[in-house]
Amino acid sequence: MKYGYDYCEQCLESCDSCTDPDLYCQYRTQCVIWETCRKTIRQRKREAHQSAEK
Repeated sequence: MKYGYDYCEQCLESCDSCTDPDLYCQYRTQCVIWETCRKTIRQRKREAHQSAEK
């Protein structure tokens, strides 16, 4: 649950649950969503940055 929203299993499995991965979050180290999806989120950011450079 984040900001009072519940997330379904599909959102959690596809790592589309973190609503603001670029913003500072004081609870990030305790966040199940972030721990589960941080590699996927970082990969998406890296790919977006690389495509923006082209």
